[in-house]
Amino acid sequence: MSVLAEFDGIRAALSAPGQPFELIERPIDGVPMQVYKHLPPNLSHMLVDAERFADRTCLVAGDRRWTFGEFMPLAAGLARIFRDRYGLRPGDRVALAMRNSPEWILGMFAAILAGATPVAINSRGTADDMAYTLKDAQAAILLADRRRADAIGGDYDGVLLIAEEAGGFRDRDGKALDIQPARVEPSNADQEEPGLILFTSGTTGRPKGAMLSHRSVSTFMLNLQHNGTVHLVRAAKKLGMDPAALAAVTPQYATFSTWPFFHMSGATSMILGCVGIGGKIVMMERWDPGAA
Repeated sequence: MSVLAEFDGIRAALSAPGQPFELIERPIDGVPMQVYKHLPPNLSHMLVDAERFADRTCLVAGDRRWTFGEFMPLAAGLARIFRDRYGLRPGDRVALAMRNSPEWILGMFAAILAGATPVAINSRGTADDMAYTLKDAQAAILLADRRRADAIGGDYDGVLLIAEEAGGFRDRDGKALDIQPARVEPSNADQEEPGLILFTSGTTGRPKGAMLSHRSVSTFMLNLQHNGTVHLVRAAKKLGMDPAALAAVTPQYATFSTWPFFHMSGATSMILGCVGIGGKIVMMERWDPGAA
């Protein structure tokens, strides 16, 4: 049997009826499509489900470190502030314009838990491009680091929260947000609603917002997990082990954040991909080969 045939056989077995990646047929916009039977209702359920990894390290940034059990309740606390203090409603957009940082991920998770849509702004773009994408996305809240806030803050009249170098956020008046951990609960967002908005590079004109539904992003996450499980099952067979036994002794997955979070690979493959399997994200403010 060829390697490809072996992979195809394992993949088909894992997606058969009664298996963890079972596929069923469902109409999407009137078109019959193969979908995962156990697809979560929306992305917030992935964050709630991460409670099973509560004791695992979730994020490392220099001297700062959080477990899943610490980070997710903080995101829920920020979501509560979005709703109660700033009137964020389901379906509103929360823009993220900052360098890679724990606050970027915290803001993304908070928006998802609040039933809003995270909007990943190209933080390496010009001030004009960032201001344009903010207006185009109709963002109700902007989370930005000091550099981007200074560059575009005057062109944005919505709620602006500025990420601090030492961590946390301040409002326009310089008052620090007191983010208290809260219960991590799912939103009521529909699978077909926008779960994430990313912008194109705008090589032939203005950047264009690409709206990704909760269903499409969740499907991509399950695709990654399905593929990973295929490799696990094949490795277990080669070792003469039960796949569950091999999974139990496999070290925690860890990824080094070299991609920008505003990119598809950063926001989905890395951030949400790690959440889905209880993986750890290690990040650097700026690239340094020795420190890496």
